[in-house]
Amino acid sequence: MTKVPVLTAAQVLLLISNILLEPFRTMAWRSVCLGLEPSALVGLQWGDVDFLAGCLKIQRGVVCNHVDRAKNEYREAPLPIDPSLVAMLERCREKTLWKKPADWVFAPPYFERAEPYSPRHVAEDHLWPAAKAAGLGEKIGWGTFRCTYSSLLRELRVDIMVPQELMRHSDIRTTLNGYTDSYSNDMRNAHEKVAKELRIQ
Repeated sequence: MTKVPVLTAAQVLLLISNILLEPFRTMAWRSVCLGLEPSALVGLQWGDVDFLAGCLKIQRGVVCNHVDRAKNEYREAPLPIDPSLVAMLERCREKTLWKKPADWVFAPPYFERAEPYSPRHVAEDHLWPAAKAAGLGEKIGWGTFRCTYSSLLRELRVDIMVPQELMRHSDIRTTLNGYTDSYSNDMRNAHEKVAKELRIQ
């Protein structure tokens, strides 16, 4: 199995600076700052986002335009999002044609009806060229962002239970055996540490 590369904070900034178009830059920020799987990223609908509370729910995943419910209860728990990411989403909503609660957050403007972007096509058309332009190689993708997020949480010495919940793993052996409901302060503080480390503007 090929090892998924992990980026430093500086490399993340360099990579995303080479993604010139929206909403692809926001997709990349959201992926690396929340550790979202690509199916969950494109599965976001505007009704999942609570702008006032600064959180969202991962309620579904989309693979090849097939929609499935979230795999476990961890994936449906509210996920805190940094104010900078809330602002990015607000700008996306202002510009998109699709604003209803059941509309996809990341939907192309040229379809007759709202459909989510394909993560594979976004990676091929935007992530890989940006990574190559940044001198990071051609195989940087969504898995890289998720592993980078997990690595940053470890570097920031966040309690292991918190990354388990932020990464939405049902078994701590996927992230080590236990569960605490640390949403609110612990989860939000951990997420904001990552966002601060990446110096989101």
